[in-house]
Amino acid sequence: MKLILKNLSCLYFFVKSFLILKIYSTNEVKNYDNNLNINKNDSSDYRDSLDETQIYRSSEDNSIDDNRIDNISSSKELFEYACTTHTNISICMIDIVGFSQWCSKQKPIDIFKTMTKYNAFLNSKINEYEDIEKVELVGDSVLIVGGLYTNDIKMNDMVCLCYDILSNIKTLKIIFEDETISIRIGLHLGDVHSGFIRYPKKFQLFGNSINVASRLESSSLPGVLHVSTKALSVLNVKNDHLSNFNIGKTLNQKFKGVGIIVSKLYFVKVNKIHVADDVLITSKIIEHNLKKRFNIKSEIHTDVDSCFKSLKEKAYPCVILDRYFDDFDILQSLIEFRIWESKYRTEPQKIILISSIDNGDFDEGFRNFELYVDKIIDKKDNFLDTLLQNLDIYT
Repeated sequence: MKLILKNLSCLYFFVKSFLILKIYSTNEVKNYDNNLNINKNDSSDYRDSLDETQIYRSSEDNSIDDNRIDNISSSKELFEYACTTHTNISICMIDIVGFSQWCSKQKPIDIFKTMTKYNAFLNSKINEYEDIEKVELVGDSVLIVGGLYTNDIKMNDMVCLCYDILSNIKTLKIIFEDETISIRIGLHLGDVHSGFIRYPKKFQLFGNSINVASRLESSSLPGVLHVSTKALSVLNVKNDHLSNFNIGKTLNQKFKGVGIIVSKLYFVKVNKIHVADDVLITSKIIEHNLKKRFNIKSEIHTDVDSCFKSLKEKAYPCVILDRYFDDFDILQSLIEFRIWESKYRTEPQKIILISSIDNGDFDEGFRNFELYVDKIIDKKDNFLDTLLQNLDIYT
């Protein structure tokens, strides 16, 4: 009997505890629901009360001027997925050549640090111009637009910006600590549509014109600006910005999703003499004499790959090219360059070949070079005097 009473007492205590916990839990859930409804109402009221300067944020300084906001959309329209159309916008797409290969060799923290430096480099160039904005930086792809807020056609400034970036590829190589790094740029003029997408809230640009600029970038060459004829149509042919480039051939290309685009390639002009010789002391002697005689700088290359890579990226007043790099004869590389040049450029690169000619006698190999260079100079005797005399017409 005592055992039964003891068990009944335990059961009573368990049931009582269960009922108390259930009542407490029910009250907590009701209080949570009430608080949640209050927070929802507060959030809705707060959202509706946001003014334009609170809603619109830039990635750089977390604010955009009120006059820019007025040109995009109002806060009331924002949450109804408003979209604003902008006409005649200058659109620039930039991509890093060799970025994937570079990333495969780096630690994540080093990639982050380097891309931060790259972003700062771009900002330092962009900030020199009014109404030119970097809208997007995703991986190594960059979207820059001009005229989005003022409705002015900013193509002149955009071309100048592209030159500033392309002429500083050497700085990018230092930032990435990689000599193989380069960039491609596509430039187009067209209409775009702007607006905010929520969750997360982000300012976005859309439009076929952005697709065209992207295709121009992807079909460009390393170190080269690829411009649509529509963009060129608003530029003066005598514009000083264009004088910084060597104009390539007109291209007619069919791109997926956008159709046929007529465009031109623009190669950066470099006011330096390209000196390529595997013997560094020879290059230095030539560099010194060029500086003394013509007050012109030199760009020295001591290996074949960097030599011809630079020739495809830039246009020089003249190239001084040694025939042999160690035991490698550059004839075939020169032929390949001339074939590439005939496809993309309108003006052939001036090239002077320097080499030691046994007994002053041209063999068949040298005669083959005559088809691809402007002048052949024997490195023996006083070849520097002969070289400098021939450079008079190019400097």
